Amino acid sequence: RGLRLRSESLRVDDAPPRPGSVTVAADGGRATIAVDRLPGSGSVRITYGAVIRADAATGQLVSRAGTRDTSGRTARAEAAVMIEREAIAGRMTIIG
Repeated sequence: RGLRLRSESLRVDDAPPRPGSVTVAADGGRATIAVDRLPGSGSVRITYGAVIRADAATGQLVSRAGTRDTSGRTARAEAAVMIEREAIAGRMTIIG
């Protein structure tokens, strides 16, 4: 909530995702990415840019990510930024 994915910025291991592997919610607040099988100790780096929505509240804004493998095992990660509104200029400052 408060963030909207810039789908054109999405990268999987520094390359655009393969066609048909990404589903993005209409409001841009959630995305699902299918990746190929990984070998033991393998990894995939997924990066993206997001826009802070004009109706985002001042304070901490958290971006969350989760994974699920074919066995149902899950892992979660999150990153936070602080949003400060500048009332006089009508701008927001992102810290983090």
